[in-house]
Amino acid sequence: LYFFFQAEDGIRDQPRSRGLGDVYKRQEPAIWIPQKDQFSLSRKLAIGGGDIERFCVRFDPDDRYVAVGNSDGTINIYNTLSGKETCSLAIPATKDKLPITCIKWKPTLGEGKIATTLASVDGDGNIGFWLTTTGKCLSLLKDPNKSDLYCLDFNKDGSHYAAGGRDCNVKIYDGYSQALITTLKATPPSSLGHSNRVFSVRFSNDQNMLVSGGWDSTLFLWDIREAKSIGYIYGPHICGDSIDIRGNDLLTGSYSNKDFLQIWSLKERKLVKSIPWETDGIVDTKAGYLYAACFDKPLVPPRCIAAGGSGANEVRIIRNDKHYDLLGQIRFSKTITSIDFGNNKSLLAVANSDGYLRVYTYEDVGLQLFS
Repeated sequence: LYFFFQAEDGIRDQPRSRGLGDVYKRQEPAIWIPQKDQFSLSRKLAIGGGDIERFCVRFDPDDRYVAVGNSDGTINIYNTLSGKETCSLAIPATKDKLPITCIKWKPTLGEGKIATTLASVDGDGNIGFWLTTTGKCLSLLKDPNKSDLYCLDFNKDGSHYAAGGRDCNVKIYDGYSQALITTLKATPPSSLGHSNRVFSVRFSNDQNMLVSGGWDSTLFLWDIREAKSIGYIYGPHICGDSIDIRGNDLLTGSYSNKDFLQIWSLKERKLVKSIPWETDGIVDTKAGYLYAACFDKPLVPPRCIAAGGSGANEVRIIRNDKHYDLLGQIRFSKTITSIDFGNNKSLLAVANSDGYLRVYTYEDVGLQLFS
């Protein structure tokens, strides 16, 4: 795997197709281990099987499509009902085909409007905007510092977006003109800013507030209007798209052998809970090393957290309440690189270094018992 995902040796599917659009009905090495009878999960789609690795995944706002970025610099978009590929995107050939490291759908304003624009960043410093109905590349920007880019996020109305990467900076762009507005970095006299690579950026509900994290084990809170940091939280070692925000709750997944999964108060910048990562009642220090962590979406009734990485090659689904009960685990043969919940439907997508994109449906019939 490229630059930060740690590949794990494991059993590969046999036989294995070289095609990317195939939907497999047979069993592949992914096992669901339920922990609560009231929560059920079933595989809806398993797409892939070639030599590429899946790096990032994201449902469109209506959950009709799921996009996945790959290690060969391509992006595939699939229909979530049929699993058929509807679009394949690729930046014009360069000398080195570097991975797509993050993808996000651009928000749309107005009732009934359909999101058709997908944004991507890659290991070659490109920011691409794509019209997914035609596969056309609408614009292609190069990071001004020629930095590898690892993360991307839009604010709520899509008027701004942020990108971060190897140069330790977070750059803010105009969501319409693509013009660079400002660069968030350590500047005198405060010198608050990242000192190492940035792997995750996330806007809060406040359109002007952003959280970023990376290899320096520090989360920085930024006000993009003032172009400066307004605070920081030390601790989370972020190595993937593993920061999420729900109201005042800030979720972090760390590539670490302790305190893998934590919830913080965004306003107070204090730790609320370190969620135990236990196996058979014992804290498993080898099972963490998270690359992905996210809340379920507000319009989906179940209140869940999903997190995964390379420690045990598993995704854990956890109740998002004061008890944080483990609802179940999905075990894989290789590293989990990205996770996303559906926006309106009870869907969970998992990108994996074994070359598969898997989409699951889930049901939480015991929600009232845990309210």
